[in-house]
Amino acid sequence: MTNDLPRPRIRLTIVGRLILGIGLLAWLVSRLDMAAVRSALRQTNWVLLLAGTALVWAAQIAAALSWYFGLRVVLHPSRRQYLSPGAAVAFFWGSLLLAVTSPGAIGGDASRVFYLRHRGVRLKAAIAAGVNQRINSLAAAVTVAGVLAWLFTDFSAVSWLRPAALGVAVFACVAAPVFVLIGAHAYFPAQEGGRLKLELLAFAAAVLAHTASALGVAVAARPLLPALSFPELTAVAALAKVVGLLGIVPAGLGVLEAATVYLTSLAGGSLDQGGALAIIQRILAILMYVVIGATVLVGRDADGGAEGRGAAQ
Repeated sequence: MTNDLPRPRIRLTIVGRLILGIGLLAWLVSRLDMAAVRSALRQTNWVLLLAGTALVWAAQIAAALSWYFGLRVVLHPSRRQYLSPGAAVAFFWGSLLLAVTSPGAIGGDASRVFYLRHRGVRLKAAIAAGVNQRINSLAAAVTVAGVLAWLFTDFSAVSWLRPAALGVAVFACVAAPVFVLIGAHAYFPAQEGGRLKLELLAFAAAVLAHTASALGVAVAARPLLPALSFPELTAVAALAKVVGLLGIVPAGLGVLEAATVYLTSLAGGSLDQGGALAIIQRILAILMYVVIGATVLVGRDADGGAEGRGAAQ
């Protein structure tokens, strides 16, 4: 009986967060001139939209490699050959599809733990790999957003935001690797050998992932926001992504859009242009998952065909 008690609370928490996100999204829509938003969206360049999708898709390759290197940080050197970089990317993409339909990306994390357990990785190491990936991803997002905000934005209405963003970015890029390495040394003392190099690679790959993602949004949305320079647009996308990663609501629903609209207005654009930018962000996410889903299905069909030919021989 006691094991069943938390379930209603979990469901209520999920439902409450969804209601919060939907309510925030509805309030945001009521504040925007949807005719002006549609007018801005008509400026979309489909070639640039596809280019932005390609960049966001490529960002997931870097994210998968970050998870792969983070896993190797906690694995014994004799077991690091069990998972190749290509297999890590393929499986990470498959787990992303589960993350779409689960609150807080729990489905993706759980599937990665299950997969690693199936490959003979200890449960503690499998969970630690997921924790490492989360820490590196959030710290990298903060680092990218903070540096871009410091270099390319002029939030005159909020004068403290730029120096605060830079300070947090510097702290994040130093604290995340140190925290991961201290934890790895404390819980996996026998797994030495290139651990510092692997963690730096994991963090660098996460930085590359968030940089490519922000660039993808900026490329796709460039015709919609002529008032903002390309670097400013990239910084706005990166800052909004950080807010969306906080996990307040599933997939950042409502929170990401509100942050995008607010930051666009601070950078010199209009609220309606910010609304158009938020829609472009969601379109890119949908297109990315479509491409990843198609890639995973094609890969499975190819594997199945190869197995069939091997059995026939």
